Amino acid sequence: MKTYKITEKQNLNSVRAGETIAFKSLRAAKIYASKNQVWCETVLTIEDEMGYLLSAKRDNQKWIDNI
Repeated sequence: MKTYKITEKQNLNSVRAGETIAFKSLRAAKIYASKNQVWCETVLTIEDEMGYLLSAKRDNQKWIDNI
C-alpha cells in the first residue's frame, strides 16, 4: 500500500490542504478522488508522500499523469 495525497483545488496552481490516504495503486486513488469530488470545474491532484505531483484531472476531463 502506498500513501497518496488527494487535493481538490480551484486551479492547478492553488495551494490547499489535502487528504492523505493509503491505496493499493494510483488507479485506486484516482477512482476514490473522482467519486469524492465535491465541486464542479475544479482540479483534482494526486501527490506521493514527497509532494511530487503524480496525476491531475481538470474540469471532468481524463486524468493526466506525470505533469
